[in-house]
Amino acid sequence: MSAAPHIHGQELTLAYDQRVVSHDLSVEIPHGKITIIVGPNACGKSTLLRAMSRLLTPEKGVVMLDGKAVNSVGSKEFARRLGLLPQQSQAPYGITVGDLAARGRYPHQKMLQQWSYDDEAAVRRALSACGVLDLADRPVDELSGGQRQRVWISLLLAQDPPTMLLDEPTTYLDIANQLEVLELVRQLNQDEGRTMVLVLHDLMLAARYADHLIVMHDGAIAATGPVPEVLTEQLLAEVFQIRAQISVDPLTGRPLVVPLMSLRHERTVQRRSAGDQETSGTTPPMPS
Repeated sequence: MSAAPHIHGQELTLAYDQRVVSHDLSVEIPHGKITIIVGPNACGKSTLLRAMSRLLTPEKGVVMLDGKAVNSVGSKEFARRLGLLPQQSQAPYGITVGDLAARGRYPHQKMLQQWSYDDEAAVRRALSACGVLDLADRPVDELSGGQRQRVWISLLLAQDPPTMLLDEPTTYLDIANQLEVLELVRQLNQDEGRTMVLVLHDLMLAARYADHLIVMHDGAIAATGPVPEVLTEQLLAEVFQIRAQISVDPLTGRPLVVPLMSLRHERTVQRRSAGDQETSGTTPPMPS
């Protein structure tokens, strides 16, 4: 008998005003795993994350966290259980690394005790885990993109929820910083048992780091499950419109995606070639 899902979305209709993004979408996030959501642009990945984190209320359906509807949980209690790192985060001008990370402790604050030794220890622990403790007194806006992303994750870690949602945490980062962020995600999962849910665009990185993969297409779940079962050449052609070869990474034993060609580009070339052949086969009119 399989364990109950940690997060469960039931028959969700997700929309912005009158624009429906997903209709009758159901999704399950397993407990204690790294779940990565992938899919083409504008397929509903970030919208799903917003619904899980209560930033977007479903038009229909309900999101459950450990068997409880997320909208039935108080704000501070919910923040102690689940945290979100949005796609674009803007720090207040001039704020230091330490002060930004300290904001993660808000859900733990009590009315008569605004700051405690436990809060201080949690912030230092978060900064240290993210490798930015030595930057605690530096203004955030002076840091590199990779450093800033680690600082934002330290805020989430100071918040100390057992479940963390990260929306495209590697966007705009070079490959070294991407790997550092994802290794940190893996560390938080393996060493501390946290449930990590990420939206990524890079299929090769998703294949390397995911325990559980969700593939979205046109607002729906196209496939979900363990990476080797989900990532197929047929799925990549149907969902991502690419011709690709999938092999086994000799170092990790995980699927290795090798993109070969955009199928849209291939069809354009074929149509152009067919048009050129028709033109070349037409006999020009004789002069009068």
